[in-house]
Amino acid sequence: MPAELTIRMLRGDVIAVVAATFIASLGIAALALYALRKRSADLTPLAFAAFALLYATRLAIATLTIQSVLSESGGPWGYIGAGLTYAILPAGAWMGESLLGAGWRGSLRMVRAISVIVAPVAIAGMFATGRPEWLMLLNNLLVLAMIGAIGATVVQHAPDASTVILRAGVIVAAAFILAENLRGMGVLRWPAGIEFVGIVVFVSSIAFAVADRFLRTEGRLAAVQRELATARRIQQAILPDRVPDLQRFRLDVRYLPMTEVAGDFYDFLNVTGSHGTVLVADVSGHGVPAALIASMVKVAAASHDGSATDPGALLSAVSRTLDGQLGGQFLTAMCVHLDGERGEIAYAGAGHPPLLHWRAAEQTLEILNSDGLLIGLVPSQYESRTARIQRGDHLLVYTDGVLEATNRDGAFFGDERFHAVIAQNATNSAAELGRSIVEEMIRWSGNPAGFTDDVTLVVVEVQ
Repeated sequence: MPAELTIRMLRGDVIAVVAATFIASLGIAALALYALRKRSADLTPLAFAAFALLYATRLAIATLTIQSVLSESGGPWGYIGAGLTYAILPAGAWMGESLLGAGWRGSLRMVRAISVIVAPVAIAGMFATGRPEWLMLLNNLLVLAMIGAIGATVVQHAPDASTVILRAGVIVAAAFILAENLRGMGVLRWPAGIEFVGIVVFVSSIAFAVADRFLRTEGRLAAVQRELATARRIQQAILPDRVPDLQRFRLDVRYLPMTEVAGDFYDFLNVTGSHGTVLVADVSGHGVPAALIASMVKVAAASHDGSATDPGALLSAVSRTLDGQLGGQFLTAMCVHLDGERGEIAYAGAGHPPLLHWRAAEQTLEILNSDGLLIGLVPSQYESRTARIQRGDHLLVYTDGVLEATNRDGAFFGDERFHAVIAQNATNSAAELGRSIVEEMIRWSGNPAGFTDDVTLVVVEVQ
């Protein structure tokens, strides 16, 4: 191709090429934003990127300059341009719905649903009919409907900086797109090929709105992260800062929350010499609401720690204190008083997994059930039960997160596997037994990063 012809073509196409490059750069920037926050549920940057890149591509290949660079002998540019035109519509409707919601009276959602059907039919029909423009009239009408839906929706939104700019972009784009589509239908005399001017303004306003939403979302996420960090510090403060040293007992604690804050709670009460009480509770749910209730359990138990030698009395007092205060939630609990002088324990449970007692002399695992109700249903009375303990015995207090750890097939870790690990490692120390149980749970689940529920395990070794 002669150089003079190429230069003339480039001069004629320079505005369109620059516009296409600009729109594509906005689309790439939106992709970068989405990649930075791809775990976010907000798909607006991705939808905008799809629309911008498709439109930029169509605008670029419509120029003689780009066509000559890609193929000197010509190409199926009519088919490619029409195919991109059909594909732009659902991308644009997706972008509008992602940014503005369902739209005025559901109009944006309706346009998207229709365009998702029309686009593939139109593209397939190009090849079946041999006419790229065979469904362009319907496509043009849907474009006008989409612009109208976006405009009507924007008008309904409360005015802020991004909304004002978006309204201006919609008005300018609507004027150019309306004129271009009316020209295509033969209704209006209008210069061909300048629709992109309105689209550049429109895309720029959309880019501003997307960036504004991204920044505001990031600000909210940062605030949430700060609040979660504060909640985490508060929750750490209500948990014991160390495992107590008791005569005749060695204790090990494994506390594995599934989120930043957890509904599991444990505490040690009235620790003196060879006496101490272990309290483990599991609040329904996860996250901040459960953690708030766990802190309430801490306060309630501490206010009645004079009853800690009688686990049933302590749980009864906690149940009365929390009655009507849990907002419809509930909790399970297991309380165990260790008495090294008498060589026995007293225990009581409130809907909690049973206390496990490994008897070293008999080499058997005894399940110490309790029949107390969940705390938070109705005020309840709990009765303490006792059991004798000997040197080498192990006691295990735990939450159901241990039993409900799941593998990739969705199967639970379960009682049988849990009991088998205890039996295999019962001659080890409390710390070694606790570590072995958690390691087997991780091996079973195949997920070293965490489990599907909060996990608390307290192992007591009798010496």
